[in-house]
Amino acid sequence: MFSLIPSLFSQEKGQDSTGRTLPGIKAKNDVREVKYQSATTSQDMMELTSEGGKIVLKPETVPEFPGGPSALADFIKSNLRYPKEVIKQGKYGVVVVQFTIGVDGTAFNPVITLDKVGNGADEEVKRLIQLMPKWKPATLQNTPVIVTYTQVINFKKQNTNTQD
Repeated sequence: MFSLIPSLFSQEKGQDSTGRTLPGIKAKNDVREVKYQSATTSQDMMELTSEGGKIVLKPETVPEFPGGPSALADFIKSNLRYPKEVIKQGKYGVVVVQFTIGVDGTAFNPVITLDKVGNGADEEVKRLIQLMPKWKPATLQNTPVIVTYTQVINFKKQNTNTQD
């Protein structure tokens, strides 16, 4: 099961919707989130300092994986390789990854925000994001923009794909 989940962060406090302080969040401008509302002012953007662009928080249209959500689920299912340690230790669960989708549709800068699996699952999810084909980018005023996307990856016991 794979799903898009919105990032629910308090920009003022650097906390998620449950009030937990987010690791690595030092200041208001460190928080990244995607909201699906129209953006009309520069306040709806923030610096992505590592890439020199701006992440749009409120795009008019959201990014789309080629073929839509079912194609994204198929891509993940067919390309996800379970680390041998995950299978050996029998520890399964979810990994949540946030990544950036550029104006050209490239998925980059994967950041693991939750790893309930361990044993190399985080590195596998990062590898998976780097394999993704180009997305249809998000837009603002009919112009492609940079956004952050959050994806939940389930590591389930029945999957037999392993890393070599």
